[in-house]
Amino acid sequence: MEKLTQPLLPKIASYKERLAMKVIECGEEMVNISNVLEGIIVCKHNNPDMEKYTGDSIWVRKTIASMLERVSKTLSNKNPSYKLKVVFGFRHPEVQKFYFERRKEILRPKNKHITEDELDELTDSMSAN
Repeated sequence: MEKLTQPLLPKIASYKERLAMKVIECGEEMVNISNVLEGIIVCKHNNPDMEKYTGDSIWVRKTIASMLERVSKTLSNKNPSYKLKVVFGFRHPEVQKFYFERRKEILRPKNKHITEDELDELTDSMSAN
């Protein structure tokens, strides 16, 4: 049997590595899925953190909206009563940072034995990026 020399999955950059990366705007159009996606249940945000940025609307990149629509149709084809429920889309960086820091403080008491960098990595592994 031939030995694999390449990993099966690409390496995912660590939290620290991603912090050092420059963010480049892709320029893709953002769409309000509350208005454009048929057959998808779009909920108000689970909490009001995003309301000051987007109101009751959930915004995603146009490509993501297309993917959600395909998934919704696939679900409907399997069973007409199945619906895709979307509760979050774009998160403002300030909201994302707030969630990260809140999770980190929840994890801190149970992980006193690790460094701050390790706590950041652990928090990141449990956060949506």
